Amino acid sequence: MAEYSQPRSLSTEEIPLIIEEFRVAASNARRAGFDGVEIHGGHGYLVDQFFKDGINDRTDVYGGSIENRCRFALEVIHAVASQMGEERTAIRISPVIDHLGAVDSNPDALFFHLISELNRKRLAYVHMTEPRFNNKGVDGLIDTTENCSKFREAYDGLLMLSGGFTRESGMEAIRSGAADMVSYGRLFISNPDLPLRFAIEANLNAYDRSTFYTHDQYVGYLDYPKLKSEEIRQGWSKQTQKKKVRSGIPHHPKLNIQPLSSTMCGRMLASPLAMRASPHSHVASPQTPLLVCSPSNP
Repeated sequence: MAEYSQPRSLSTEEIPLIIEEFRVAASNARRAGFDGVEIHGGHGYLVDQFFKDGINDRTDVYGGSIENRCRFALEVIHAVASQMGEERTAIRISPVIDHLGAVDSNPDALFFHLISELNRKRLAYVHMTEPRFNNKGVDGLIDTTENCSKFREAYDGLLMLSGGFTRESGMEAIRSGAADMVSYGRLFISNPDLPLRFAIEANLNAYDRSTFYTHDQYVGYLDYPKLKSEEIRQGWSKQTQKKKVRSGIPHHPKLNIQPLSSTMCGRMLASPLAMRASPHSHVASPQTPLLVCSPSNP
């Protein structure tokens, strides 16, 4: 087992150096041709540790009040957006998940405040994780009364949800207005052609959880099979016969969600981002296709 250093709080003077690392990373992403950057601000990682008072016991300008505990995230967003533009910057948060000890005494007040601050920006989207981590994968979700729906009306922009969604529940989330986009993680790991499989309602490969966080560069990442050409042909044929060529997702007032075709699936597989934001729009162009499947943390 690897040895880990003793964790400690960052000094106030060190924090700008960390924020600068986010800026440099965003600059590198832009130079490499990435369409956008999503900041991971959830799941008990660094940004989430600043949010939650169960971890953040600082007494400087980054601790104490809700406003102070949101300061680090907002400064990181500003740094990333300085390189990508706000319309190509997003953040992921987990407002109803106490993951890796990231608990808060008043999470509703915390995240409603954060969302009010995010509403002042022109971000590509906000990504929220539902409290539906489970081992069942394609067998469905765990019902819970504590979910992200309470924040839906508070946020003015595009909302992405993730957390154990299936094809059907993902489409229902969009159909019902619970989300504008849905992100898939575990199913995408085991199904590199997941958008295509969703489009033609093909069977899915089961994932092997034991290979999720390993150092092997192939096993568990690149060894899951794609559909064969004949399987794809038969799948599209069945969809045509059923008159289900369309994805089943209705018109969305904010976005142009196009029917899934074999051409679009090829484009989706070529781009890991869930959305291609127009450089001339703070959200998305009415002509911009929405990709409803994107890799995510498992």
